[in-house]
Amino acid sequence: MALLLGGAMLSMGLWGCKGGLPEGLGSLSEVVVLTDSTDWDACGDAVEAVFGRTVHTPEWEPIFALRMGDAAKFDFFKSWRNVFLLASLEGGGEATRLVRSLLSPEVLERIGQGEAYVFFKTEVWAKDQILVIAAARDRFALRQKLVEDQDAIFTTMEGHLNRRVGEWLYAEGEQEALEQALFEQFGWTLRIPAGYAVQKKVPEEGFVWLRKRAPDRWLFVWWGAAFEGMELSGDWFREKRDEIGRLFYEGDSVARILSVEETLVAEWPAIRVRGLWANREKAVGGPFVSTCFIDRDTDRVYIVDGAVYAPGVQKAPYLRQVDLIARTFSTKPPERDHPR
Repeated sequence: MALLLGGAMLSMGLWGCKGGLPEGLGSLSEVVVLTDSTDWDACGDAVEAVFGRTVHTPEWEPIFALRMGDAAKFDFFKSWRNVFLLASLEGGGEATRLVRSLLSPEVLERIGQGEAYVFFKTEVWAKDQILVIAAARDRFALRQKLVEDQDAIFTTMEGHLNRRVGEWLYAEGEQEALEQALFEQFGWTLRIPAGYAVQKKVPEEGFVWLRKRAPDRWLFVWWGAAFEGMELSGDWFREKRDEIGRLFYEGDSVARILSVEETLVAEWPAIRVRGLWANREKAVGGPFVSTCFIDRDTDRVYIVDGAVYAPGVQKAPYLRQVDLIARTFSTKPPERDHPR
């Protein structure tokens, strides 16, 4: 059994009450790791493989920040937003004692028989919290479990991070009138947080640029006619984005494509491109993330692109923000009852 996203197999009497929970501590991306030293010696590199992933901006910036906590101070650390509790049952330390107290007798018996588990549970002891428990009979099995499930653990944790950042983005308001105007004028829309403004609109070229400063981050939407048999690729994207840079960004170009992944936008096949942009004349640059797809209902090809220019500060958090806004792109009328 790879991952358990509910808490059905946990000892529920030990969980906090949903009502009146304190606010979660720590930053949105900080993960407190509670484990015993012997388990960390055996599994620490596997934990770092899960949470040590980075974004190239062009510096290598971490997505999550690991903080080693003391399991003996559990009453303090249990209020953190992200808690990762790691233990093998062969150990005799505080983290093992905690895991034994949190898991049901049925689960402990299965672990004793050789099964390994990763559990997720939300808002256990604090608001906006996710608790992860990784447990196995011995350190070898625990390490193997972390290696096997590293992508699933990371994807789940990043999903919670995206939800939190998305809630924060729109907490100060949403520009519904602008969203409606974009749809009525161009046939597409985005959820636009407060603080973003239309920097440029060139309808005849199929181009709209939205921007927020301090630090500078922006999105553009470009659209054009799709011809029969048209296929999207990294090479096509580079050529088109460079053309857009010449026309609207004073010579910005794609300095490097880092990845091209296949994905979907609504029901349409799409490519998702991560890379670095540069303006050699101005000696500036930064990261971008872009999605390209063909809407076969309208025979339009779209590029929805988010980019950042933020010298001297970490760029990954701002890149995540524009990426999350870009993911709200839709060719359907704006919805007014968004989940919060």
